[in-house]
Amino acid sequence: MNNLNGANIHQFAKIETSDKYKEVTHFEKIHQTAQSPYILDFANISVQRNFNRSENVAFWYKPAPRKADGTRAKWGEVLTGLFRTAHPQIYYGDISSKDHYGRYKKHTLLFFVFNTDRTKLAILEYPNYYPMDTTLAITMISVQIKRYFGLQ
Repeated sequence: MNNLNGANIHQFAKIETSDKYKEVTHFEKIHQTAQSPYILDFANISVQRNFNRSENVAFWYKPAPRKADGTRAKWGEVLTGLFRTAHPQIYYGDISSKDHYGRYKKHTLLFFVFNTDRTKLAILEYPNYYPMDTTLAITMISVQIKRYFGLQ
């Protein structure tokens, strides 16, 4: 239970941004249990503004690496949408890559856990795990996440 069944845990703290970006929150990584090619040093969580046809997306996640001088590099492309779960502080997403036929295949399940005032963020990454029955897996893992983080 201490490792949430093999999840890589990436913890972030909110960093201040100008008032210009009201629909966006930026976070900086403060701790990680493992390296990841997908979850980088900075996280950009933006509100879904319905500019596309995606359904049930609450937020979007974009990563950015740290430059050699310690500052943030340019934001990358959107990696995943954040979808609601039964718990208001827990969202889930996924990582997809093209297979050798050129089709996108989901291969990594992600959970995004916010504290109550949304100043802290934990991204739980389950590398190379994407279940056939996502509804059941999301429900079961959400229960474990609630216990692990002490959420009500």
